[in-house]
Amino acid sequence: MTHAQYIAEHRAFPGPENGNPAKVTVDVVTSFDSGGITGAEWNSLVDRCDASVYSTWEWQSLWWEHLGSRKRGRTLNILVFRLGERVVGIGPFFRDPTGFSGRSMLRFLGSGEAFGMSGGMFLDDGPSDYLDIIAEPDSARAVAAEFAAYLLRNHGTLDGCEMVNLPPGGIASTFALSEVGRLGFTIDSSPGDVCPWIAVVSGTEEFIGGMGASLRRRLNQAYRLLGDGSTTYAENQTGDWDNFFDSLAHLHQKRWNSAGFPGLFHDEESRRFQKAVAERFMQHGWLWTASLHEDGRCVAARMGFNFRGRMYDYLSGFDESAASARRRPGTALLLAMHRAAHASGSGILDMLRGDEKYKFELTSRSVNLLNVSILQPARPDGELRRGAVRIGRIVRFMLGREVRLLEVQHRMGGFPGGLLRYFSFRVLRLRRKISLSGDAEPGQSVGKKPRSTLHNTATDHDQHHGRTGHMTGTPGAESGSATRTSVPALVIGGIGIVRNLGEEGIPVYAGSDIPQNHILYSKFVDRKVFFAKMYGEGFVTQLISLAKTEGRKLMFFSDDDRAILTFSQHQEELRPYYHFTFPPAKMVDAILDKRKFAELARELDLPVPWSLSPGSMEELESLLPEVTYPCIIKPAHKDDWWTPKFARLLGAYKKAIECHSREELLDVFPKVLQVSPNPLLQELVEGDDSQLYSINMYFDRDSNLKGYYTAHKYRTYPIHAGQGCFVETVRDEEILRVSMETAEKLHMVGLCNMQYKRDKNGLLKIMELHIRNSVWSYLGKASGMNLYYYAYLDQQGYPYPYPNDYETGVKFLDLKRDTKALFAYRKTGEWTLWQGIRTWRGKKIFHIFHPRDPLPFFADAWFEFRQRYFKRPGGGDQSNLDPTGTAERDKQSVESRP
Repeated sequence: MTHAQYIAEHRAFPGPENGNPAKVTVDVVTSFDSGGITGAEWNSLVDRCDASVYSTWEWQSLWWEHLGSRKRGRTLNILVFRLGERVVGIGPFFRDPTGFSGRSMLRFLGSGEAFGMSGGMFLDDGPSDYLDIIAEPDSARAVAAEFAAYLLRNHGTLDGCEMVNLPPGGIASTFALSEVGRLGFTIDSSPGDVCPWIAVVSGTEEFIGGMGASLRRRLNQAYRLLGDGSTTYAENQTGDWDNFFDSLAHLHQKRWNSAGFPGLFHDEESRRFQKAVAERFMQHGWLWTASLHEDGRCVAARMGFNFRGRMYDYLSGFDESAASARRRPGTALLLAMHRAAHASGSGILDMLRGDEKYKFELTSRSVNLLNVSILQPARPDGELRRGAVRIGRIVRFMLGREVRLLEVQHRMGGFPGGLLRYFSFRVLRLRRKISLSGDAEPGQSVGKKPRSTLHNTATDHDQHHGRTGHMTGTPGAESGSATRTSVPALVIGGIGIVRNLGEEGIPVYAGSDIPQNHILYSKFVDRKVFFAKMYGEGFVTQLISLAKTEGRKLMFFSDDDRAILTFSQHQEELRPYYHFTFPPAKMVDAILDKRKFAELARELDLPVPWSLSPGSMEELESLLPEVTYPCIIKPAHKDDWWTPKFARLLGAYKKAIECHSREELLDVFPKVLQVSPNPLLQELVEGDDSQLYSINMYFDRDSNLKGYYTAHKYRTYPIHAGQGCFVETVRDEEILRVSMETAEKLHMVGLCNMQYKRDKNGLLKIMELHIRNSVWSYLGKASGMNLYYYAYLDQQGYPYPYPNDYETGVKFLDLKRDTKALFAYRKTGEWTLWQGIRTWRGKKIFHIFHPRDPLPFFADAWFEFRQRYFKRPGGGDQSNLDPTGTAERDKQSVESRP
């Protein structure tokens, strides 16, 4: 599909009168006073889209007036999308010069110009949360397509677009990223802050009563401050507004500066912006304020926004030296806000950015934000220029950040005391970033440590840092249900699933039966969950216990066949606790057991090699007349051979063992029977490994195909009978056709992987079929087809942007195994080293290594090094037990099956 055809397809929507397709057009507004769009039109769209208070005309225009426009070279660049005369979308952007040849980056109004405590490492996240493109739901895809086209048309003046604090499931993350990805843009995404929120479904006293005994005692102690006479409580005192605002700013800055941070009033312009916004919101009835006074002196203040059924907890501060500090006056005002939210009918109290301990004592619900950079498709100077833009952006931000921190410490400690305070602060922050969670008992979850440095035992609940928020897919006040992106996903399996979901801002709980598992060290893992084993009744019991502890349904994803089979066998038991889409248990069992699948394939006339299932030497001898050579022996379940006995009897692990004669078969088969009692004898489809293909698919509950991508497996390791170590996305209509016919016969639902090989006549044969995607599933996201994310949204009943195309030529490289494979292929004459190395060029992802998520790679290298050179006594050499990337896991997943 050409670019013009693509845009024409996605911009067409029915016109309001005659039903003929109308085109979404875009105008660029360069001034809030130009008349290009009025405040009434802007806020009307915000109301129709149920956008947040931070998307309003008031917030955006005041941010630009006080903060955005003060830096030299910036220009307003608001994109107004219209369907006829009707405004159906707004892209609230400005152009920020990058310093290279006069080009700029598009950035959201409201982003930056305030030091972010826990935002992106190289991004200034600013005072606003949940920034997004504003668009009517019916026109969202058309707006996103026109936005992508605008970026492409302006490649000569724009290096790309930077979006911080992006809500997963919003217009930009759900539609715009898909559209720009299809046009060849480079998209770098990383997780931002977490935003906890409380569903306000009862009065404050009932809310407190539902807490545990210790927390309930502390909350009641704080709540009594509002009315026991020890302090004076005041709410919404507009007549004394200036004194309230000055007190709030003073208390906020004192707390944050003492901790080493600039705070949200770090300069006069920031202070003017905060005050102007509050006064404008006060005029609209959106402002909520409260304070506590002790002996005539303000000791705590809190400010929030009440907008369209949501209460936003925005700014707070309290005096640590006050007599009431030990009773947590900040918490008292947060409970007062909860009380006001319930009284006004607000269904949500959003505690905004930051994962402080006190927030997660009050709620387990949260939304994870995204930080995204979109860079233009490569030009002749593309790669060099992209690198220069990235480096320049990072250097400017880091220098500006450190200057601000030094200024704060100098104000607090002078010279040289301020310099010493700065270095001490930086060491403490570094220690917090590299600290890892402790071990846990099987079945227990381990959460990430809070990123805030503002905790102490007396004031733990009063450390709110003043952030804002908006939730897409707003939960109802009655049910208190979670948003589409706040439901955690329990992942048992490979790093690819973790990154597929984590990069979309989804909370990921990584499950493992061993602590030496590299996925546990991914930055996208929010909690580690340890299981005694991945099969049997005990596994199911622990799954249910985890969901009960969370108090809500979780998502379940796995590429571990043991876990999938066990989960499938207990679908009805687990359905109240997990979202999932699996075929019926009998079908799952028939697919995962290669012997049963061979019988099923014969019944349904599927294109598979001939197969036999001898369970003993006697049965084998009776079947010998039917055997043709060469043939292969495979395990009934792939992990049946992940055992030290296989290595001892048969050598290095292989997915299949080739036999080229009757004598060879009779020699090998008795050894195989000692390893596992139920092997499969199958036709060897002749042809080299470059004839291997694989297709990953996702079907909804009605068996409708909702996404797929095909890949060519050029090399495997071990060669001729191993796992793909060099794979590339391709387009093959025959594979898609055969796969759809097979899926229709099987009534397939959920995630599915079919593996093929072309025989010497060019005919496709199904080699394997799985109820999951490949272990290299991250290749899908890299090529624009994130099937795990689509499954996540679909299984909760949310619509999602199924892209009907994906990028070809994207490569998956398991560098360690592919290097070994090339040396082995060189001996057979199939590949030379130079031929293989040349194929590594181009866009690619790696098996475990990822530049934005490096810890799993180093963890995996350390585990392998430790196992290879520091073996336990009597443990033997386990080097052959590493078919999927974690040798220790293979060692502990022996022989027993559900």
